[in-house]
Amino acid sequence: MPDEKQFTRTSPVAFLGSRDAALAFGAMGFDTFGVGDAHGAREVWDKIIEAGYSAIFVSEALAAEMKSLLEPYYLKALPAVILLPEKQPGIGLAAERIRRATIKAVGAEI
Repeated sequence: MPDEKQFTRTSPVAFLGSRDAALAFGAMGFDTFGVGDAHGAREVWDKIIEAGYSAIFVSEALAAEMKSLLEPYYLKALPAVILLPEKQPGIGLAAERIRRATIKAVGAEI
């Protein structure tokens, strides 16, 4: 589990993913939560939500393992939960979420 000091919000945007990817997102100014696995991610998820981030980027691999926890947030305006593939090729979960959001916004698949 990440250190308690990581729960001091300094940015409106958070990243939840592997420790290696968290380093890169931290360099871009994100508040980062690097975890080793989905179990560790579940342990910090509620604290990330309580911190009031506007957008939370979640690695695609973790999102696949946390589907039931993340699903309710896909329908909410805030926080925006955005899935990102960490390694190429991704597993397609992020692309599918974008496709569904586009259909919802436009009313048709484009």
